[in-house]
Amino acid sequence: MTGDAAVARVIVPSMMRQLCRGAEVVEVEGATLKEVIARLDVKCPGIRELLTENGSIRHHVAFFIDGVDARSSGGLFAPVPEGAEIVIVPALSGG
Repeated sequence: MTGDAAVARVIVPSMMRQLCRGAEVVEVEGATLKEVIARLDVKCPGIRELLTENGSIRHHVAFFIDGVDARSSGGLFAPVPEGAEIVIVPALSGG
């Protein structure tokens, strides 16, 4: 681990697993959700583009950090505690 970065378990939705070579869970370091997504993109190239847009979480994606919606706790700057479980939840419809 580097510095204050926590190791988190990211639960990848089935529609994005091809980018992660089929992995359902990917462990990455990061002190914030933004750092976790950046490191997830290193392991799963192209996933950041699906999750963020113009420096924000895409409107059709939700992140839950240990069961708490990241939008209500800082968005991309939401803190990620050591051992956190981050669940990515894409919208199933176009709205």
